[in-house]
Amino acid sequence: MAGSVITSEVDFDASGKHAGLFEPLKALGEAVSEGELVGFIHHPDTPDATPDQIISLYEGMVLCKRAMAQVVRGDAVFQIAKDASSRALQPDQRGGLNHG
Repeated sequence: MAGSVITSEVDFDASGKHAGLFEPLKALGEAVSEGELVGFIHHPDTPDATPDQIISLYEGMVLCKRAMAQVVRGDAVFQIAKDASSRALQPDQRGGLNHG
């Protein structure tokens, strides 16, 4: 659906929900705020359509980003990371770490 707002459903990952051409608005290492517009997905087959907005659900730093290129539904376009010292690292019931 053209003109929609896209948000991430996976922790620290922003994914495209529709096919099109990805336009990143953030560079590697840049800070990202929760709710910030980080990119667009353009629809060249329907040039009059409003591009989809990609909105970050997370605060952090751009760790990885997809090049400006064609994307299909589900492609990861950004990975956003937080400093591990800013997150509580507690042992979970299996003896591993719970990133909370």
